[in-house]
Amino acid sequence: MQKKLIAMAVAGLASGGALAQSNVTVYGIVDMAYVRGSADGADSRSRIDSGGMSGSRLGFKGVEDLGNGLKAVFQLEYGVEVDQQMGLGQTAAGPASNTVTSTTGNRNSFVGLAGGFGTVAAGRMQTAGYDFACATSPVAGGIFDAYNKVGLSSGVQLLQCGGQGRANNAFAYISPSFGGLTLAYNHSRVTEYPAVVATGDDAYANLFTAKYAAGPLALNGTYSKVSMKNTSGSDDVKEMGVNGSFNMGVATLYASYQTRKDDASGDKDKKWGVAAGIPVGPAGTVAVQYAKSNMDADEKDSKGWTVAYLHGLSKRTTLYAGYNRVTNDDLVDRAAMITPKLGGKSSMFGAGVRHTF
Repeated sequence: MQKKLIAMAVAGLASGGALAQSNVTVYGIVDMAYVRGSADGADSRSRIDSGGMSGSRLGFKGVEDLGNGLKAVFQLEYGVEVDQQMGLGQTAAGPASNTVTSTTGNRNSFVGLAGGFGTVAAGRMQTAGYDFACATSPVAGGIFDAYNKVGLSSGVQLLQCGGQGRANNAFAYISPSFGGLTLAYNHSRVTEYPAVVATGDDAYANLFTAKYAAGPLALNGTYSKVSMKNTSGSDDVKEMGVNGSFNMGVATLYASYQTRKDDASGDKDKKWGVAAGIPVGPAGTVAVQYAKSNMDADEKDSKGWTVAYLHGLSKRTTLYAGYNRVTNDDLVDRAAMITPKLGGKSSMFGAGVRHTF
C-alpha cells in the first residue's frame, strides 16, 4: 500500500493528477555483486558490478478499470547501473568514457488494453523470445547463465534472455489462459529508417509462442522470423525453441533446445541445455546447469557449466554466489569479462546480494 501511495504522489507531480484514478505501483531491483573473471592467455580481473543475478531496474506499472470488463494497462521500466554515475560507462581506458552502458535505459515499456479477449499492447517489449530464454534455468539472465553464454553465432537473435530479447517498435497480443495454455503473437519493426533510405529500411520480426503451465509442469514453444526485406547482403533469419520445467519437490528440472537458421548462408546453429534447482533447507537453492552450442558455418562450438547457491534472507532479499566456466572452440563468450585465446576457457566467480521492492 505504501508503494502505491508513493507512486500516486509521483504520478500526481508529473502529470498534475492525470493518473490519480489509476492503480499505480512502483517496483524495482537493486542487485550488486563482486565478480572475478579469468581466461586462458589473459590476466585475471575483478570488479564490482550491478546486476549479478538480475539487472537492476526501476519501474512503474498500473491498471485502470474502464468498465464492462475492459482495463487500460501500462508499464514503464528502466535499467539502472547502480555501481556508477548514470551515463558514464567503464572501459579499459578509464572510468569516465561518457558512454551509456548497455543495461541502462528503457527495458520494458508499453501501454495497452486488457479484457476477456486477452491483452493487446504496444511499445518496447520483452518478446516471446525473451520469455522463452529466461525460463531455461534458475539463474537465467544473470552472470552465471551458461545457456546464454554459449549463445549462437553473431547477428539478429530474439530468443535471448537479455537486450536482444527485447524489441523496439513492437506490438503484442496475449490470449487468456485456456486451462493453462496461453498463446501470444509479437510483431516488431526491427528497423525504422526514414523513407529516403534505399536499403535496410524494412526489417521486421514476427514471433509466435504457446506456453502451458499447470501444477508442477511448464512448457514453452516459440518461433521467430526476422524478415530482411529490402536489405543488402542478408536474408531471413528463423529461430525456434522448445523448453520445459518440472517441479519434483526435491528438485525442479529444466531442459531447453533452440535453433537459428540464416537463409542468406543456409547455416543452421543449435544449442541445448539442462539445469536443476535443488532446495536446501527452508531458504536455500543450489542451481546447476550445463549448456552446449553447435555452429554450422565455422564450427565455433562452445560449452559451459554453472554451479551456484541462492539463499533467501527474506521474500525480497537474496544472497548468492556461484561459479561458471565456458570452453570455446573460437573466442566467443558473449558474457565473459575477459576474452580467452583461440580455443581457450573462461571462468567467472561471483557473489552478491539482490533486493526487490
